[in-house]
Amino acid sequence: MSIDYISKLHPAGSGRFELSVFVLLLALTAFRHEVTVEVPQPVLTPVGDLVEIHVPGINQMAADGYGQVPAGRYFFPVPPGSDPMLEWVVEETSRTGWGERIPLSSAPVPVGTGFEVREERASRSIPPAHQPVSMETADLLGTTIAIVSISPFSYGSPSVYASRISFVLSHDDPPGGRPVRGTLLQHLCPGSTTWWPRMERSPESPFWGRPWARIQVDETGFFSVTCQELEAAGCQVSGVPSQTLAMFSGPGEMFDPEDRTAEHQLHPVAISVEDGGDGVFHQGDSLLFYGRGLWSWSFTADSLFRSPHRYDLTNTFWLTWGGENGTRIGTAGAQPSGGTLWESGTVPFGFEEEVLSNYQGNRTGWLWGFIFENTPSYFYLGSPFQSDLATFRLAILKAGTTPWDHNLVAELDGTVVLDTIAWGMRHEYYSLDSISVSSGGNMLKLWSDWHGSTYLDYAELLVPARLAVSAGYPVHLSGIPPGPLSLSIGPVSPEAAIYDITDPFSPVELIGWSHSDSIAGLTHDPDGDFAVLLAVEPQFMQSPVSIEPAQPGRLLGTSSEGDVLVAVPGDMYQAA
Repeated sequence: MSIDYISKLHPAGSGRFELSVFVLLLALTAFRHEVTVEVPQPVLTPVGDLVEIHVPGINQMAADGYGQVPAGRYFFPVPPGSDPMLEWVVEETSRTGWGERIPLSSAPVPVGTGFEVREERASRSIPPAHQPVSMETADLLGTTIAIVSISPFSYGSPSVYASRISFVLSHDDPPGGRPVRGTLLQHLCPGSTTWWPRMERSPESPFWGRPWARIQVDETGFFSVTCQELEAAGCQVSGVPSQTLAMFSGPGEMFDPEDRTAEHQLHPVAISVEDGGDGVFHQGDSLLFYGRGLWSWSFTADSLFRSPHRYDLTNTFWLTWGGENGTRIGTAGAQPSGGTLWESGTVPFGFEEEVLSNYQGNRTGWLWGFIFENTPSYFYLGSPFQSDLATFRLAILKAGTTPWDHNLVAELDGTVVLDTIAWGMRHEYYSLDSISVSSGGNMLKLWSDWHGSTYLDYAELLVPARLAVSAGYPVHLSGIPPGPLSLSIGPVSPEAAIYDITDPFSPVELIGWSHSDSIAGLTHDPDGDFAVLLAVEPQFMQSPVSIEPAQPGRLLGTSSEGDVLVAVPGDMYQAA
């Protein structure tokens, strides 16, 4: 198929290049596109007992209840709010030599579920006579796109088709146009030179028009990234004003497949920039941020819960520069000045090895280990703290048919913590209080008399710990009274940093504390009924899993309707 793009007003030059099977002749104006489409000889391609009509360079489209026929679509940026005009003419028609009745295939329809999905097709007639050229507009990529569709088989018969179609698309030329070159529109709208951004605020994306670095983490904690690391990854950040460094991230949570209206908003992430005080980010400088992995703890006034993720291993943080000023980690004076003495908190630990893939409706589709019938199974749970008041959580899954009553016994370091009869439950969740936990290793022994398949899904320990030995771990302070607290946190060095990470997107560094015998003495008013504190040494700052330049974006619309959108990485395009 060949396409001629010809402009008759203020030509901006012409050129000739090849794009896939297309040959484009260009001579454009800012507000008039004259296009001629040469349609090659169509061919019939067998599909089982049916056939499809194929035209090189034109995709297949199907209307409800009719067979698939070739139909092309061409995209042009137009000024938002404009009223583009379309004129067209069929200059030539040709004969195919086929009969009026051919077993034309419908679009393939998936039938079945899981690995049993197969495609089925039905015999359909060719669509009835319709207009060979049509136009619609859609909001895409921050502008308005005119979509011109051509349908060579528009005569209600497989024996004749439009072999040469010409159309003219024209629109006004308001100020504010921007070059198409270097944008995604360059690929969607070949031959166009100018686009006009929509001015309304709601669909704008913070990603547009900025340089970006994609930083991925697989753990939770404070991360340090140097200018040298960013430059080595291909991010040209050296020499930018430090105040313009800005970071963003999403909630790092799974979508609920039952809630199709759910949205995950982008949040500013507070960072700290070490630039030597000159206000410029260059070699030798670094930035610091608190990042959460996709498996992370969430803290409220009266609970701790761990959020899993079954679709990815790393959480993404987006760093940009050269634009508006970014959010910074704040500071709060913590000089010792009295207050309510508060000596301990709770440190959470989660254990969820993903060893066995045997999805039975649990939250990740992976399980830790098999529990044999009438045979003990052993699992290792580590804790740096000793306590006789820990909370122990256990998740057990029964696969196969719904089980009858069965006995489940759990021992922790030789002490029976659970001996219960469960009945008719596929998922069993237990939360046990006042459990003794040793510092170091804790051996979990599980036994069940259920003759079916029994699995350990995950285990959790919520361990009370004195603040004086909690450094390096997030400590949850709950039920705290109003007003300032007198705290002693350790063991720490004078170079350590102590943060209030109650809001993980906006930590606050506590400064001005005293130091004696590896203990930080401080006064802090959390301004709430709970707080999460973390003391960290400089040598224990973490490094991201990966850093790479990126051009992220946000989907604001599609040119075609659909029930499901599947996003795949670049190395899977061929498979998709």
